[in-house]
Amino acid sequence: MLQKQTHMKYFIYTILFIIPTLTLAQKIVINFETAPTATPSVSKAALKYNKDFAYSLTFDDGTVDAFTHVLPVLKGGFIQGQGNFNPLYYTDGCGNNQVFRAGVAWNSVNFNNIDVHTGEVKNLLTWKQLDTLYDNNWDVMNHSFSHRSRFFFPMTQADYQNEIVKNIEMVKAKTRKAIDMTMFVAPNGDDGYLNTALQLGQKATFDQSAATIGYSGIQVDADLPSGLKLHRQLMEESLLSLNFLDKNANRSVNGTHFWYNEFTHGIDQISGQFTFYSFVSHMNRIMNTYGKGGSDRVWMAPLQEVFEYLTFKQTAKFAVKHNGKALEVTFDLTQIPTWLRRKTLTLVVNTPQTFSKVDVPAGVTTTFNGTSTVKIINLDFTAFTATPTQEVTPSVFKVFPNPSFDNVTIELKDVVTLDTELSVVDITGRIVIKEKMAGKIQQLNTSGLSKGIYFIQLKQGNQAYAHKFVKQ
Repeated sequence: MLQKQTHMKYFIYTILFIIPTLTLAQKIVINFETAPTATPSVSKAALKYNKDFAYSLTFDDGTVDAFTHVLPVLKGGFIQGQGNFNPLYYTDGCGNNQVFRAGVAWNSVNFNNIDVHTGEVKNLLTWKQLDTLYDNNWDVMNHSFSHRSRFFFPMTQADYQNEIVKNIEMVKAKTRKAIDMTMFVAPNGDDGYLNTALQLGQKATFDQSAATIGYSGIQVDADLPSGLKLHRQLMEESLLSLNFLDKNANRSVNGTHFWYNEFTHGIDQISGQFTFYSFVSHMNRIMNTYGKGGSDRVWMAPLQEVFEYLTFKQTAKFAVKHNGKALEVTFDLTQIPTWLRRKTLTLVVNTPQTFSKVDVPAGVTTTFNGTSTVKIINLDFTAFTATPTQEVTPSVFKVFPNPSFDNVTIELKDVVTLDTELSVVDITGRIVIKEKMAGKIQQLNTSGLSKGIYFIQLKQGNQAYAHKFVKQ
């Protein structure tokens, strides 16, 4: 009996060796001018573009100033009664300008559940203006459906849930690109929303209470905790905003990186917050001190974009292989969340050798600086679809019925399971089902999957085989 088991185990590994494996890894190739004598080290930059610190600004309550005044100040443009404004920039570390951008915390209706973004309420954004901000790479955050809070209304758990879910649904329905809000900003600082928002699938929450972390900035060198509740500081007509910003810049040195969040409601509208010219002065000071006009150390981007970069950095894995003048960096993207609006990563390449070419897969865009002391590669996987490249022959295992509806059966052929892992992978490389094979025949419930093409992967150690099936 022992001899038979030993023989079967050898047979399994022989099959695994000769069968092409399912590959979800994606490779970029760095081409050096001269071959490095040692394998260069490659690391993930703590922040996009390898910046020292990040700064995020959000405009709450959907005030129209974000469109009529803030967008032209940051992007550059004409403002009626104010004149023309030049764009405010930092760079991507590779000589390309990146414009300052912000975000909007949005509630769709008033306390009477009446849509306030039809154009009738003159001081609030319209849905069309929101679409334009989104097209300009601003982000839209969930600020509750009607801006209700326990400070003005009795709030039950059901009330909190409805405020969160209804706002998501209405924004998806009313916006041209069906904007999916993944970040939650507590209205009136009501921290009663925070746990409920996370339970309902919001990926991070933002508040101004002392209970949230990052009161004057949060260090982002280590992985983020799950269920992040982050602080935002109110932008005020005082030196306080500049002091906080300078503080984060001054402590983002020697390999330490901080992220600072501010918010306001409008300019020239709410007493005690920034007037228009103070806002213009504040933004120009940031650019001329920390942006393109100064040290170029700041990444000024919406809070959602910063959170998404940190999430991608945390979940993306890669391996490095040196082959003469070529350095191959092979990524495993199977754990990247599908809810990310952006999928970007900056790599830092540590070597004295220079490079002037980086090959990337179709759908991946890149900028790079391969000649300076600090060499970086900026990668954007947002438009990239990872597709399994090879499929195992049906002689190893079969899948039926195929196409399937609610259930599919996996049957191994002449192979002992030996702790075989079973995964269902979609065409983006995301694992949607994962379990152990319990025997040579196993039924899988696929009723929860959307219609489309999937791959069933059987994995043992570092080897895998796969079989395509279609869910109807």
